[in-house]
Amino acid sequence: MTGLTKKIFIILGVIGMAFIIFLVVSKPATSNKTSSDLNVSLKNGIQIVSMTESARGYLPNSFTINKGVPVRWEIESTSDRTCASVVLLPDYKIRAFLKPGKNVVEFTPEKTGPIKFSCSMGMYTGTFNVIE
Repeated sequence: MTGLTKKIFIILGVIGMAFIIFLVVSKPATSNKTSSDLNVSLKNGIQIVSMTESARGYLPNSFTINKGVPVRWEIESTSDRTCASVVLLPDYKIRAFLKPGKNVVEFTPEKTGPIKFSCSMGMYTGTFNVIE
């Protein structure tokens, strides 16, 4: 091979390697998100919703979830001496008495639209926005 041919092969090799690196780097990452909601993730086919309960209510108190996908609602309770320590999800006949620490409520949204939840007195509220 001549010097010019070697240079062409080297340049083509560098371009080829750069293209391969570009393809690997630009490949879309697989996501564990079920919707665009940052407080909802998908793990083993279950939507994990994370929320904190305190004497000031629920934070966050609005979530976007997908219809037909089971929900594991993980509620970190920081105060058990407030009406917020009882969570009502009337559409699913759920009443959860929260204890300090991590509590879990499970349900599967069956239709699109809002699912409202509240404390026992209705002072603190929240919503699951169910999408297709």
